[in-house]
Amino acid sequence: EEKKDVTEEVSVKEDVVEFINDELTPIEAYRNSAIAVYNSYFATEDVDLNLFITNMKDSAIPSMETYISNLTNVEVATTEVTTLKNLCLQSAQKQHDAMLKIVLAVEEQNPDYLTEAETLITEAEESMAQFDYCDR
Repeated sequence: EEKKDVTEEVSVKEDVVEFINDELTPIEAYRNSAIAVYNSYFATEDVDLNLFITNMKDSAIPSMETYISNLTNVEVATTEVTTLKNLCLQSAQKQHDAMLKIVLAVEEQNPDYLTEAETLITEAEESMAQFDYCDR
């Protein structure tokens, strides 16, 4: 069986498909679980803040860090998909920063941090709006 030459040009379409199906999809669970914990703060009025902070520190933040680390290590072949990967990374980094801010907001009872966290989440969502598959 002949091996494919790695220097062979990869089409943008092939690179996008590989990036989404082979690279992004397998690591999305880390990000999704982290976002679910983050969103739980806003889901109800009677949040157990101690439990929320514990879940953020022990689960959500490390999960998001794993997602960012895995995404950072993904190799892509085309400039277009590099741009896409970087947008996904920027979005994830803003979400991670928002998680750190919301922990500070609760621990220090500082509503300014909550506002900053909400702004970061909004920015992350806006930057990924055109790339649906990075912000599911």
